[in-house]
Amino acid sequence: MDRFFAELVVYNNIINNYIYAKPSLSPITLITGTYPLFNYTQVNANIKGFDAEINFKITKKLTYDGKASIVRGWNKTINDWLIFMPADRYINTLRYDFGKWGLTTNRTPPNSDYVPPPPGYNLVNVNTGFQFPTRKTTANIELACTNLANVVYRDYLNRYRYYADDLGRDIVLRFKLNF
Repeated sequence: MDRFFAELVVYNNIINNYIYAKPSLSPITLITGTYPLFNYTQVNANIKGFDAEINFKITKKLTYDGKASIVRGWNKTINDWLIFMPADRYINTLRYDFGKWGLTTNRTPPNSDYVPPPPGYNLVNVNTGFQFPTRKTTANIELACTNLANVVYRDYLNRYRYYADDLGRDIVLRFKLNF
C-alpha cells in the first residue's frame, strides 16, 4: 500500500419518476395492532452529494483512515426536501496491524468441500458506554466496534464464504432513553 491515498467522488443525479414510500401520516389499524402506513409515490428528484476518503500510513503498522459521505435530496415536484435521505456520515479509524498469527483450520478430509477451509482469524471487539440522568429518567450512550482491526476473513461455517468475505469493521453509536 502507498503511504497516502485520497479519493473524492461528487455526484448530482436528476431522477424523473423517483419512487419512494411516503408516510401517509394516518396509521392503519388491523386486528394485530396499529401500524404506520406508507404510500408508494413518484416524484421528480435531484439527489446529490459526495463521498470522500483519506488513508494515511503513519508508521509501518499504524494507519489512519477517514471517510465522509453526505447526501442531499430535493423533491422537485413540490420544491421541498426529499425525505429518507441518509444522515451525514463521518468515520475515523486508527488501525494497528498485528500481522498474521498463523491460525488455520486443517481438520477436514481432503476433497470434501468445494474449496479448502479458510484460515483461522483473530477478531478484536471493543465496547464502552455510560449512563446519565435526565429530568425524569436515565439515558445511555454506548459506542461499540466489532472487528476493530478490520481483519479480512471468512468463517468456515458461513456458506457465503464461497463468494465473499465476512463483515469488516462495524462501528455503532447507540443512544437509549428510557421513558
